Amino acid sequence: MSKKISTIGYEIPGFSNLGLGFSSKSSLMDSDILLVAPDLPYYENGYYLGKVCYGESGSFKLKEDLAHWKKELVNSLNAGKTVFFMLSEKNDFFVDTGSRSYSGSGRNRNTTIEVTPYSNYELLPAGIGSIHSANGKEILFVGNPLFSNFFKSFKPNLEYKIYLEGIGNATPIFIGKDKTKILGAIYKVGAGQLVVLPYLNYAEDKFTEYKKNKKGKKEEYWTKDAIKFGHMLTDCLIEIDRGLLQDLSKTLPPLWVLHEKYSSKKEVNIQKNINSNVEKIKKIENDNKKLQSELLEEQGLKDLLYEQGKPLENAVIKALEILGFKAENYDDGELELDQIITSPEGYRYIGECEGKNEKDIDITKFRQLLESLNADFDREGVEEKAFGILFGNAQRLTEPQSRILDFTQKCKTGANREKIALVKTADLFNVAQFLKENKNDKFQKECRTAIYNGLGRIVVFPSVPTDSQNIFTNPGDGWEEKKLGDIGKVLMCKRVFKDQTTTAGDIPFYKIGTFGKEPDAYISKEIYDKFRKKFSFPKKGDILISASGTIGRRVKYDGEPAYFQDSNIVWIDNDENKVLNDYLYHFYGACKWSSTKGATISRLYNDNLKQIKIVFPKSLTEQRAIVAKFDALSAETKKLEAVYHQKITDLEELKKSVLHKAFNGELVRVGA
Repeated sequence: MSKKISTIGYEIPGFSNLGLGFSSKSSLMDSDILLVAPDLPYYENGYYLGKVCYGESGSFKLKEDLAHWKKELVNSLNAGKTVFFMLSEKNDFFVDTGSRSYSGSGRNRNTTIEVTPYSNYELLPAGIGSIHSANGKEILFVGNPLFSNFFKSFKPNLEYKIYLEGIGNATPIFIGKDKTKILGAIYKVGAGQLVVLPYLNYAEDKFTEYKKNKKGKKEEYWTKDAIKFGHMLTDCLIEIDRGLLQDLSKTLPPLWVLHEKYSSKKEVNIQKNINSNVEKIKKIENDNKKLQSELLEEQGLKDLLYEQGKPLENAVIKALEILGFKAENYDDGELELDQIITSPEGYRYIGECEGKNEKDIDITKFRQLLESLNADFDREGVEEKAFGILFGNAQRLTEPQSRILDFTQKCKTGANREKIALVKTADLFNVAQFLKENKNDKFQKECRTAIYNGLGRIVVFPSVPTDSQNIFTNPGDGWEEKKLGDIGKVLMCKRVFKDQTTTAGDIPFYKIGTFGKEPDAYISKEIYDKFRKKFSFPKKGDILISASGTIGRRVKYDGEPAYFQDSNIVWIDNDENKVLNDYLYHFYGACKWSSTKGATISRLYNDNLKQIKIVFPKSLTEQRAIVAKFDALSAETKKLEAVYHQKITDLEELKKSVLHKAFNGELVRVGA
């Protein structure tokens, strides 16, 4: 903050340090902006005529404190400062005047304590008109641009507890629905400005939370939303103060000048446009509230990464439902379970959740899970004991890839003995997030199977499919599934014998070792022309694949004269009216090749190749869109690889340069 703000009787969320104790006798000399609410602390009191009546000591202390602050506020206004005064509830009470009257004599002598009416509004540094108690939230903004941001930011939190009448030459800021009651105004006092405002309320229980300090004791802290609220308020106060100081030379307009008879047509139209914009802003704000709600719902899975307690429980339920489980909290008043979980395969689980800041998940929660399993089994209608799952979020405030903790050794030993699955919620997030974005029944089932197979240890989920794997294994609407042998014949070139090749010649001959690389053998043009005409030969654009060695290496035949080793390099003679060559190219890249072992190298036989299943959209337009997506991804990957290799080259050059200088005595230690 560029200016120092001090508060009396009001605590700004996140800025408790700005508050001055009511009995502190502090000076406001060092403060630039004052925010005051006449909310009094407790003083020793009793009752008189149904109202609070402060005793002798309490009255003295109260009047002394009120007089101190009133004087400080008057001095601040005379010094040209801005005082914001929140119109909180008016409290009427009696104070002891210190005077006594006596009647009777001797034992019958009576002492009467003389009291006088008082209120918390004795704190006011200047008259603001007649003060009336009333409560409500219908507050109309007059339109002073200095307060536009304040009203926009805090309209939902503003409420009136007081309305004013007879404000004299003060300038209204807020008025009541009947437009005659003043709910906020600016008063010129001395060289400064007294700004009275409706009360700005906030829900303290929602703005605070309890956390353990380093000693393990619970302490109350402001939430992130509270701190954001406090920053907005201090920014608004500074903005208004700055505007008021710049406008001191201009007389503040009285209330009557706002009447339409003093306004030009253009002014009226401008005001209408402003009102229209206010309504538009209100609609945008309402839309944003809905979007914020949707955003919170969308971000719910992230609680698996850093939450504990109920938020973690709810996130686990959401994730399990995405994995195809039925999951819900259970609480019958006697037994409370974090989750009862049922899989489509018929397995039933009981889940317990735990999050730890910088520790492993320990045996305490594990023991609770065992008790829950037994208590669930005791319930009427439960015929078979459920399996147990302990969901753990260890080191929850550390980024997942940097975590080194999970479950204590006792937990792991106990899990093995009791057949309890241990699930790291960060791992659960990865698979649930993928399935939320991608429909993949096969992967969904694999994740459920991983949990069942993980009973007795830490669950290892299957790797999240790459984009290509997900597309080619998870068909959408309008897709078809066939075997490769159904979309075309498996073809290969005519066998070329070694004595038909040379180390130099007309036509390059690619063997399995040089496939996709530079050739080291050639055949004559005569053999090439003869074999090409008489036997099978790839068309331009056909996708050639390796059937031995590293299975599935791909080359798109460019139509240039070349010949390929029989049986080791093959292709599918597919109909491009059904499956595009480019689509087939990317499918091969994602394919999990089924191969058999020969004597020394892997081998993909024709029958193996023909049995491989391929899924593809019937629409060639959709096939082209998928190809374009993978082409773009491939180009970006190559770009990153080039940058990486260039950096390696630069480092090698730097290393050579440093070594050269070292061996030539050109490197000198500093200070030598």
